[in-house]
Amino acid sequence: MNSIKYWPMAAVILLSACSKTTDVLGEPYTAKRVTAGYEFTCALLHDDQIKCWGDNSHSQHGYGDLNDRGDEPSEMGDNLPVVDLGTGITVSEIFAYYNRNCAILTDGNARCRGTNSRNGRQFAILEPV
Repeated sequence: MNSIKYWPMAAVILLSACSKTTDVLGEPYTAKRVTAGYEFTCALLHDDQIKCWGDNSHSQHGYGDLNDRGDEPSEMGDNLPVVDLGTGITVSEIFAYYNRNCAILTDGNARCRGTNSRNGRQFAILEPV
């Protein structure tokens, strides 16, 4: 499996090791999928959990706050929490666009966070759509 590395404050995602990078996921996590929106990125982990980092001005990470993550080295790796999706929820796919982030669940429902500010509509926070 690949690990994810990044240069702090840059919108570059690398699926290999390189110098002067920070481990995004921490141990023992590896990524199955990676998606990026406008200045934020999320990874679907090998155990079907999600971690997100970058801009969070629309609560698109799913952590229930507006705190950006990754602008300080102490926020990444083992210190970057997984998104709490609730008990018994399993994710099969993730995707992001602009200021929103959605998880497709194995039961066929989707849970989304953030806004669709380009169309002026608000997305529900982690509610089936």
